Amino acid sequence: MKKLFILLAIVFSVFSFSYSQICSSITFTASPQNPTASSEITLNVVLNCPDIAWTTGDVYIWMWGNDDASSANGEWSASEETHKMTKNVDGSYTFVFTPSSLLTGGTLPLSKIGFLIKAKNGTGDNKTIDQEIVISATNISAMQKDLTVFPNPVSSVINIDAENSSVLQITDMTGKIIITKVLENNNQIDMSDYKAGVYFFVISNDQKVETIKVVKNK
Repeated sequence: MKKLFILLAIVFSVFSFSYSQICSSITFTASPQNPTASSEITLNVVLNCPDIAWTTGDVYIWMWGNDDASSANGEWSASEETHKMTKNVDGSYTFVFTPSSLLTGGTLPLSKIGFLIKAKNGTGDNKTIDQEIVISATNISAMQKDLTVFPNPVSSVINIDAENSSVLQITDMTGKIIITKVLENNNQIDMSDYKAGVYFFVISNDQKVETIKVVKNK
């Protein structure tokens, strides 16, 4: 009986190991270096896990955006062929996409993209650890005359004159969201406690997304 128990334990351990293999060593590059939501991004990924079998076969990308924006990932257990990565001669993988087309469903402008690489049809937890691409707030759209942000540079209080019900999102240079709020008449933001540096004011409504670079003085 004891031998049977040991044998079952070994079989269970082997099965669990093969069913869930997470690749924790991954390197990637995204081109261009400072992509916007409308950029065509070429993502190149190297999976540094030679001892994990699934990383050498067909792999698929699983993506998500901030504010619950999501792509047409399909079901975890039924990989979408549109998310299949192209395997290169050197063993790396490539995926080309445009964030604004692929990631939909969120109510705020994209500021980052999360992704992982997974085995075909999502066998267990055969995947990589989560990765992130920061989306630049600049050059999303041309500035419109009906938007005014002043003074700029600013030391304390900044005024925002924009259409009612627009959504303001302030991000720093790394893409970190500092504040999100719905704008009404005579909007003011007290930036006295903000660190000196560059911030992006992303203001959006149903028709457009506008971005202004704001410099915070000491």
